Order: sequence, then structure tokens, then C-alpha cells
Amino acid sequence: MSLYKCTLEKSNPFAKYDICFKQGSPGATDRHVTYTPVRCSDPNIVLGYDYGGEYATLSFKDVDDNGVSEIIISSEFWCTYGLELCVYPARTTIKIKLDNRPTFEIFEKEELTHLKFRLPNFYLPKNA
Repeated sequence: MSLYKCTLEKSNPFAKYDICFKQGSPGATDRHVTYTPVRCSDPNIVLGYDYGGEYATLSFKDVDDNGVSEIIISSEFWCTYGLELCVYPARTTIKIKLDNRPTFEIFEKEELTHLKFRLPNFYLPKNA
């Protein structure tokens, strides 16, 4: 497992609150990727459940315009541009309540059916 600060620390808006994300692959392959909220100062302190998905990536965006970014875990990038077919592509949006002990709640979960069993872009003919 590696401590995931979203490549550059400035891109993780929660690092200033001592919240980082530990990336993991709990299965036999790297197909299912999880992100677990942990303390940046001590990654052994787990702050919430692990959230994940098929070839998932982690990003942040204020989807409800309340001034606080939500956590987005999505299969979208690798299921669009990756080399493998995706069986269960999904996007999970998680809200965070910043307290002494932050809490995480699923705001929205959607299956990305348009990416299901889709051939990667470079396999498609030019006129497709």
C-alpha cells in the first residue's frame, strides 16, 4: 500500500486538515483499487471506510457548490483509455464533514454503463 496524496499535495484539498488517502489493491490483481482516508501525519490512523472501484482513480471537485470539495473515486479514466475491458465501471462521490474526527458519506454512486465492456479508444476504427 502507498500513501496517496493525489500526486501533488496541493491537489488534495484535505491535506491541510491532515487527511490523506492510502491506495490499495485488495484483490489478486490491480483491477480493483481502493482509497482509505488516513491521517497524513500517521497513515496507520484510519479515518473511514475504504472506497474503491474497478481501475479507480481519486480526484476532488465541489459538485454541490457549497465551497467544500467532494471526493470522487471513478473508473472513468482507465475504462476509457486503459488497455483492459471494464466489467463494473462506476463513479462514487463522497462528502466529507470536517470535524475533529472527520466523517465520510456517500453522496452519489452511479454505474458508468457507457464504459461497460467498451474497447479502449485505440482499438476503435477512425470513423467509429
